[in-house]
Amino acid sequence: QYRIGEKQRRMTIGSVEAIDPDQARIQAKNTIAKVQLGGDPQTDKHSVRAKAKETLLVVIDTYLSTYAAANLKPNTLKEVRRSLMAHWKPLHEVQVHTLTRGMIASRLGEIATHNGPFASNRSRAYLSAMLNWAVTQGLLDTNPAHGTGKIAKEVARERVLSDGELALVLKHAGSGDY
Repeated sequence: QYRIGEKQRRMTIGSVEAIDPDQARIQAKNTIAKVQLGGDPQTDKHSVRAKAKETLLVVIDTYLSTYAAANLKPNTLKEVRRSLMAHWKPLHEVQVHTLTRGMIASRLGEIATHNGPFASNRSRAYLSAMLNWAVTQGLLDTNPAHGTGKIAKEVARERVLSDGELALVLKHAGSGDY
């Protein structure tokens, strides 16, 4: 039993059959120490249970329906949704707070193999943006995608229209359209 401000709380350590008295005393001392340092063991217990329910898919759905829907253009939103739902599907059931950089890097390699290096780069960018948002919402402490590298170096295109292509554009453009 402990007190936070005016509120008194009780916490069950375990049944008499399951835990011996010495272990119970140690656990009770640890609980009281957390309270003395400003924590609330009951709240911590509930937040751990809440985090256990937050799979990557749940966070993706929340991100897409709240932040992304309000801040991305329709075509960009469609592409982000497609990438997060298709490319990251093997990790959808993973609890988001247990995601590691290694898991993400491994999946990026698989995406590069099956869909190409630039698809891997885009998928990484979309996932990292979503995980950054999750950090701002308090769902994660850090972004596990941070530090994963791009599979391929992005190269700006250097192609320009040929004279024949430019002539076709001008021919088909209406008067005053160019």
